[in-house]
Amino acid sequence: MNRILLLASLLLICASAFAQLSITTINQADVITFDQTLDGINNGIFNASGFSPSPNEGQLDSDGLIITGFSDGDVLLGETKLDGDFARGASEGGVGTGGIYAFKVAENDYALGLQPGGTDLTPGDIIIKIINNTGGVVNSIDISYDIYEYNDQNRSCSVNLSTSENSIDYTPKASTDYLTQEVAEATPTWIKQEQNLSQNQNIPNSATFYLKFTIDDAGGSGSRDEIAIDNISIRFNDTPTSITSPTLSTCSIVPHPVKEFFTFNSDKTVKHLMIYDTTGQIVKQIDERSKQIVVPVSALSKGIYLLHVTFEDNSKACKKIVIQ
Repeated sequence: MNRILLLASLLLICASAFAQLSITTINQADVITFDQTLDGINNGIFNASGFSPSPNEGQLDSDGLIITGFSDGDVLLGETKLDGDFARGASEGGVGTGGIYAFKVAENDYALGLQPGGTDLTPGDIIIKIINNTGGVVNSIDISYDIYEYNDQNRSCSVNLSTSENSIDYTPKASTDYLTQEVAEATPTWIKQEQNLSQNQNIPNSATFYLKFTIDDAGGSGSRDEIAIDNISIRFNDTPTSITSPTLSTCSIVPHPVKEFFTFNSDKTVKHLMIYDTTGQIVKQIDERSKQIVVPVSALSKGIYLLHVTFEDNSKACKKIVIQ
């Protein structure tokens, strides 16, 4: 009898240790794609059918990924929520009801979809729990992820990342702050922005680490755009990162929206300035070392573009521009 109880206890300990996202290999990225099973995050292709600590096909694992800030309440660690805001199903975008969706952002590509509303995600959080099971101490981490927006409403939302070692004290990562476009597109499509972060981080073996994405209103009025997060890559490294953390720049684009030209102003000297269209192609590049650069855009078609700027200290900035 005692042996049976001991075995049951050991099984429970093992189950709880690997219930969240468990990273077992050092210097190798684990990627949350939502298109295939990843233990501790999702079971099979995500279809927004709810949260459970033992997820069925298409569901999210509430032992490793939780949500706060909905009118239907929060999903806490280990809870089961299978309806309402927590299970809005699959969609290609253009929805209006607040909740969690599986947004199809490209062919055969589903992402964790968020539709903010008056009492949903204003603000709210997505929290991912990760455990270091590499067998050694982590000294730095690399994080990357894709943010998608479907700009069908005249309101801007923010998506900001923070990290924590204890799920209580979070450190904002301002270099990854993101704003959706306030002015709605006449014919909206999914637009992707890749975010990257590298930092020194000491995580002992068997210790936990948390990522938190906070969503909130940022500007405009009325209904809100659809947002999706995908391809969340977490890499634990055994050596410190060689990347320093340069000071953030204060920069602006005037006027905006843009017609024939705009002026990029910054408190730091620019090294390179590139404009990308929504397919990821570079449509304009300027190599000029200055804190104020006039950028002609009359040759570009109307629409949304991404402005990528590299400064002399190798820090970077990314801003969205709308050409009318």
